[in-house]
Amino acid sequence: MLNYDYRRIRDISAQGITYLDEQGQPVFLSFEACRRAWAENARQCWRGDSAQVNWSLSRCVGESISAASPMYYQFYGQPQIRFTFDARRSWWRRVFAVPPATILAFRRMGNRIEQAGWSVFHIA
Repeated sequence: MLNYDYRRIRDISAQGITYLDEQGQPVFLSFEACRRAWAENARQCWRGDSAQVNWSLSRCVGESISAASPMYYQFYGQPQIRFTFDARRSWWRRVFAVPPATILAFRRMGNRIEQAGWSVFHIA
C-alpha cells in the first residue's frame, strides 16, 4: 500500500484523483478502477445474504476513518493508496487531538468525492 499526505493531492474530478508521487510527478488514480477493486473486495468479504447484492452498481471507491490517528482516506486502486491527514504542529496535539484545519480538509475531501458522483465507506 502507498501512503501519502493529503497535501499531495492536486485535483479531484469525476474521473479520479491526481496527486504527486515521491518524485513530485503527477499520478492519476481512476475512481472506476477503485470502484471495481472495492466491489470485488466487498463481494469476497461479505458472503451470505450480501452475496446476492449486485456489487457492480456500487459507486464506492474506498474507505475513510476519521477516528484513526492519523485520519485517512484509502482507495482500492492497484496498489491501494492511503491519503493521511496528520497534524504536523505538536502544540495542537497538546490542546486538540486534531487541528480544525485538518478536520476541515478531511471533510472537504469527502465532499469533493461525493460531488464527483462517488462515495467512500465511512468506518468511523
